[in-house]
Amino acid sequence: MGHEKQQPGQVLASYGSHALVRLADGKARECSIKGKRLRPVAGDRVQVVLGHKDEAVLSEILPRQSELAKQSGGGRRKQVLAANLDLLVVMIAPEPAPEPGIVDRYLAAAEALGLDAAVVFNKEELAPDGPPDWLSEFRALGYPVFTVSAARGDGLSSLTAHLARHTAALVGQSGVGKSTLLNALLGESVARTAAISEKHGEGRHTTTTAYLHDLPSGAGGIIDSPGVRDFHLWPIAPESVAGLFREIRETSVGCRFNDCQHDAEPGCAVRASVESGEISARRYRSYLRLREQMRQLKERNPDLL
Repeated sequence: MGHEKQQPGQVLASYGSHALVRLADGKARECSIKGKRLRPVAGDRVQVVLGHKDEAVLSEILPRQSELAKQSGGGRRKQVLAANLDLLVVMIAPEPAPEPGIVDRYLAAAEALGLDAAVVFNKEELAPDGPPDWLSEFRALGYPVFTVSAARGDGLSSLTAHLARHTAALVGQSGVGKSTLLNALLGESVARTAAISEKHGEGRHTTTTAYLHDLPSGAGGIIDSPGVRDFHLWPIAPESVAGLFREIRETSVGCRFNDCQHDAEPGCAVRASVESGEISARRYRSYLRLREQMRQLKERNPDLL
């Protein structure tokens, strides 16, 4: 026992009873996971016990700053996909036709999780008239917006510079080019991960395993898996939805009632701002839709919220 020492690390990927952990010295080590109660995910900060026979055991998961989770078990359980992210990158493209309401939902999810968010318009080569005008709404709210062509490599330098300060996840509809962008940003890191997956997969469906990829610059990372890419907003209380829209949250301090839901209440500063054009009417309608969806969800599944 005297030969054992403990070292902090970060999980790059987790496979059943083993995890790949980057230790404090920068080297990645395969670790067995102590007990069945520990369920580490990519991004977790952990403690690893190094034994005298070159054994490495993941012994503790440190408190998470954030969790990206989805519903499982018929919507009654939370499955954590990744941990300690600080940026959600919402991707859209000319094809499939971009829907601003979907971007609203992803940005609301980022707000709910306490994450920064950015919007990327990919495949600019397919948009001769440029990106859609409504992207300016997100820019005005302080969300960085990038226009890129992952296939051609255009516009990637400013996006890479932004990602360098973060641990990020790419999310968005199928077909917007998330894999192409990931390959363009990471290059050989993706191929290395595929090799790791085959080596440590233990016969599981390793394509569903989330990985923390280091950016080539070494100053940031991207957590990726199909589950992460298709992440959706975890159910929240309908009355909390207003707080997930930055402009509504900030304007609501001027409402007459503290519990104003910005619908039909008198003295609503939010509705006044919509009528004056200070708040986007489209974003306001998106808020009402999301709040109604959460209300219906709560009605059908009261235990979820």
